[in-house]
Amino acid sequence: MAERSRGGEGSEAGDADVGPSDSASQAGAGPVATEEQLREMVAGPLQVLRMLLSTGLNPNGRSGTLLRAPLHSAAEAGQPEVVSVLLQSGAVVDVVDANGWTPLAVAVLAGTTPSAASPGHMECARRLLAAGASVGATTSMRRTALHLAAVMQGAPGEAAGEDGGSAGQGEGPPPGPAMLWLLLRSGAYPDAKDDDGMTPLLLAAKHGRAGAAAALLACGAYAGASTRRGATALHLAAQHGHIATIRLLVRHDAERGQLKRRLDSAGRSPLDCAKTPAARAALDTLWEAAAAGRLDATQRMLRVASRVDPGVSAPWQPVQVWDRTRDLDRTAFHAVVCGAAAAVSSLRDSARKAALSSSGAMAASRSRGRGASTPGAVAAARRMRNVIAGIGLQGNAHGGVSHPKALPATASGTLRRRGSARQKAAAQAEQEAEEPFARVAALLLSNGADPDAADADGVTALMLAARFGLCLVCRAILPKVSLSVADAAGNTALHWAQAFGQVAVADLLLDEGADPSVPNANGESADDVIGAGMALVSPTSAEAMLARAPPRPTESASLKATLLRDSLRGSGAALRPKA
Repeated sequence: MAERSRGGEGSEAGDADVGPSDSASQAGAGPVATEEQLREMVAGPLQVLRMLLSTGLNPNGRSGTLLRAPLHSAAEAGQPEVVSVLLQSGAVVDVVDANGWTPLAVAVLAGTTPSAASPGHMECARRLLAAGASVGATTSMRRTALHLAAVMQGAPGEAAGEDGGSAGQGEGPPPGPAMLWLLLRSGAYPDAKDDDGMTPLLLAAKHGRAGAAAALLACGAYAGASTRRGATALHLAAQHGHIATIRLLVRHDAERGQLKRRLDSAGRSPLDCAKTPAARAALDTLWEAAAAGRLDATQRMLRVASRVDPGVSAPWQPVQVWDRTRDLDRTAFHAVVCGAAAAVSSLRDSARKAALSSSGAMAASRSRGRGASTPGAVAAARRMRNVIAGIGLQGNAHGGVSHPKALPATASGTLRRRGSARQKAAAQAEQEAEEPFARVAALLLSNGADPDAADADGVTALMLAARFGLCLVCRAILPKVSLSVADAAGNTALHWAQAFGQVAVADLLLDEGADPSVPNANGESADDVIGAGMALVSPTSAEAMLARAPPRPTESASLKATLLRDSLRGSGAALRPKA
């Protein structure tokens, strides 16, 4: 860091940011203590300090190379009682030194330096914040206290093996970033940028502070923020080989898969930036291996996960079979089904395009299939299918998952089969595409995965497999699942199969003993929802909400008002988020 916080190390004295109140206090408000006297006062008895202040010592007088005030010295030494005495004597809480550092910034840096870490610095920061210290005040390089805490706190041990499996092991969990949490809970803006375009999350990723990065993400920091050269936090973590931070960011973005596909200004992905085999291996997760149907990669991920102490649970550890994604709360079993659905959908789309191209009826088919849908509605539907099918997990470029048109019902209410030679050939091709995923599902079962695990909407892997007509996956997990399990809307796997016209899966479930008369929350049996299709997906469900969510949260008016009020308070520099 270019800025300095210790006496005698200042290199930016010409950039001093002296507030009006501080200038007034310097001009005739009493004698000013020297730098040596300041150290003696801070370390000495409180009675001496009170006596000096009562005899006219200026509590805001600045001295030394860095033009430090007594409050800076007390904060650096971690003396909360001295801080309180100075504040009671009229010390300006946001007085700045030659580098624009406030006492809060000094306390944060000193309290997170390993050689000076003590509860005293935390208490100093608390008292300064309670006295109205600006949590958004910036230094001459526009770094906030949160930038400093992100650089200094939350670093796990990251000595990784060749496959990246031993990162963070043997040294216990990372220390909790207490100072960083204090600032976040006090209203620090997590996406503030300094003069180099670095947010606290970008700095944490660059320096391998996985604990700090986890806290920032939990408080809403934007994972897709980038430097001036277009590098995201994942680019920086991969470039510097910080295994734990890579795993944390990949987990966070698993359902969307955007960070791994982002390119910097040089056209490089995070994989291109990774310099070691361990860093490249950390970019893959069990979810992605399962969603891609890669049996060998899934076996490797399971071996890596088996080396982790089961008692240590942290978001920077390798993904386990029971771990869940951030938004949809899905497991590796859901990922298998989502990946199989995407693979089968790609096959269906290719076959459909080939048929339409050969017949010259592509335009007519689009008109019949889409009706009067607007481009916006079509785009929204495509985003919806991407989330449902786990395209983010798989990280491919498929345009979405195609649900086959529901087949017409007979008089008895059951689905009617269509058995043309072309359909039989297509079904055979789909089974071949689905087979690798069925093997991965069997592998997960043998490693203790729970096939009845429900996601945020109560949907199990069997329900997803029934929805997309994945017979082989259903056969792989049917011996271990309960057919009576229902989702949040009361729909069973048979409801899903009937609603989306999946004849083979419906027959398979009935053969296994599924009860077609079981009603859902609306009192509808499986036969009642034949052909319902996407109507079975509630618009308030977690997957629908994620599909409609913008890629980056926008700032609310209240946040902007808070930042403006903070910029007008005290003598600290203003925090103004860039557009």
